[in-house]
Amino acid sequence: MRIRLDRRVLVVVLCVAILLVVPVLALWQQWGLWRYSTSGQPNSVAISSDGSYLAVGVGTGPQSGRILFFDRAGSLLWTHDTDRVISSVSISADGSYIAAAGYQFIGHAPLLVYYGNGAIYYLARNGTMLWNYTTPIAISGGVSSPIFQIRLSSDGTRIVADTLSGILFLNDLGQVTWTHISAGGVLSHAVMSLDGTYVATVDDRARAFDNQGRSLWNSSTIPPTVQNIAMSPDGRYLAVDEEVSPSNATLYLYNKTGSLLRSQPFNSPPFSMTFSANDATMFTGTQYSVIAFDTNGKTLWNWTTPGVGYGVSSLAATSDGSYVLVGIGGDWEQTTFVLNNQGNALWGKPVGVVRHAVLSSDGNLAAVAAGSSGGQYYSGSGSIYLLPGPRSLARDTGPVYSLLYFGQNTGLIPPAIILPAAISTTLIAITIVRSINRSRKNPGAKPESPKDLSASRR
Repeated sequence: MRIRLDRRVLVVVLCVAILLVVPVLALWQQWGLWRYSTSGQPNSVAISSDGSYLAVGVGTGPQSGRILFFDRAGSLLWTHDTDRVISSVSISADGSYIAAAGYQFIGHAPLLVYYGNGAIYYLARNGTMLWNYTTPIAISGGVSSPIFQIRLSSDGTRIVADTLSGILFLNDLGQVTWTHISAGGVLSHAVMSLDGTYVATVDDRARAFDNQGRSLWNSSTIPPTVQNIAMSPDGRYLAVDEEVSPSNATLYLYNKTGSLLRSQPFNSPPFSMTFSANDATMFTGTQYSVIAFDTNGKTLWNWTTPGVGYGVSSLAATSDGSYVLVGIGGDWEQTTFVLNNQGNALWGKPVGVVRHAVLSSDGNLAAVAAGSSGGQYYSGSGSIYLLPGPRSLARDTGPVYSLLYFGQNTGLIPPAIILPAAISTTLIAITIVRSINRSRKNPGAKPESPKDLSASRR
């Protein structure tokens, strides 16, 4: 028995197959190693030096959070629930120790939001809580300072915590070895070198300390509108971003002895900054672009972000600065990218609002924490992605990405879908026209029934 397939059916099947080529390729090139959905907003992610372990900090409510710990395969090894929103996590180089910090939402008033009751949690790789620390209450009956950022030295023995009013420096026993209170009530920002021997903070000035709290240098006065600071991993450079207005900012770059190497104007405040480990390249992410500079301040390239100016929320560079992982604080578009040392987008993926993006020290793995546009304690859901490193993504899927997105197009839908759509539309149009012409030539013709076909064959 022979089965005759209607030509129109064949055309439709062929068109569907053609149309599916681009989406299948797009999904393949965006495929990561694994994804984990969180209950609550993932605010921070940290990865061990070789990528064997990941720590994640989540806000599950205004006064609650969770610390999650994964291995490289994506297995959730343990969780620890807290009565603080976990705003920041850090991990030692070998993954043996995890430090996390958080705060509680207290209330709000017109134009103000109040946070307080900061805490630090220090855990072992097996999930054992080694100790925790809560910030002291400064005023009787009041609340203590929140902690928004925490950094752990590579060997896990030194911790610097950034509060609203200064910094805390702790050892691995949970003892506060020294503190610095910011001058004049100015909000402070703190960073630490990878080995924990060099600490810098910015309030009304840029200030540097050794790990004993001894002052190394102070800069001249800086306007109290600093938004971000970043330090090169070896502590050689300190970058300070001061926002003058939403369309006017200044970047200050200091060396390790406190000399101001340069000040650089921007037409948009840097939202994120980072250095390559070899100190050769500095990257800044503004509301509309990612810019790379060399050590002399020369602009190497400038990449325009997609969308309507959501801003660059996170940056992570490979050790030699040849690639940078970019996170965008927007949604409904590609929001994480890999750029090369020419400022070209080699890979992209829609993940939601990127809260934090990091690379393992060897650059072989990337981790991204992404969620919704809600605050740090948004009770919805988010995702943690483990991806191949930028070099692997560029090599293995970069050519397909360039083909699908025509090089530098960064829209959500691959422009390459236009070609199969055009082919499919043309095939369908030809089929319809031929069908109409055939019916005009034989206006009274009727499709033969199976019985008629059998009779004619006899």
